[in-house]
Amino acid sequence: MDLKKYVEAHQIVYGDLGAFAAEQSIRALRLIYPERQNELVPLRLNPVASYGKHSALSGAEGYTSKILSSGLTLSFHEKLWAHNADLKSEIANTIVHEYIHRMTGKTHDSKEWANECQRIFDLANIEVKVTPWKKLTLLNGERKGGCEAGSLDYGFLTIFPAPIKESLLDRIENNAPRIKMPKSTLSTLVATTKQRGRPTIK
Repeated sequence: MDLKKYVEAHQIVYGDLGAFAAEQSIRALRLIYPERQNELVPLRLNPVASYGKHSALSGAEGYTSKILSSGLTLSFHEKLWAHNADLKSEIANTIVHEYIHRMTGKTHDSKEWANECQRIFDLANIEVKVTPWKKLTLLNGERKGGCEAGSLDYGFLTIFPAPIKESLLDRIENNAPRIKMPKSTLSTLVATTKQRGRPTIK
């Protein structure tokens, strides 16, 4: 694919923001999936979404919506749309998030998703342990799912790479100094070994 034409096409349809998103799409494959750079896909940018807390109201082909025939769709919450200082980083990180779905074909609760998030955090010099979601049995018999204690909480795993505000692609490309994920983002799910023959949590 002609990368210049790819950016120009998004510029024509969506303006400067579209061109920027296209450039981030190219960077995401170059920095994170260099062996799959031929899998660059078109982007759809929806200027306003009427619900949700993040600009990452988005989807990857064959995952979020059957309507999507190809590419990635990015929607922006109205509060984040105009002149927001973090919007470009949000766009870049959202594109990374959706490419993980596209490349793995997996959902947030899969082992493959957790492994890929761990790999990308490592590339970006962000210190955090990522473990997959699993279902456990509470002492009272209740079933509950989550990620193991001390690893990234499942709520944050589903909105990877939140709460990181800066672009992961910038961090990777610039070999940014190592940082730690805030403790507030870590799971407090404490698992014991066995209880009546079944995994349990306190």
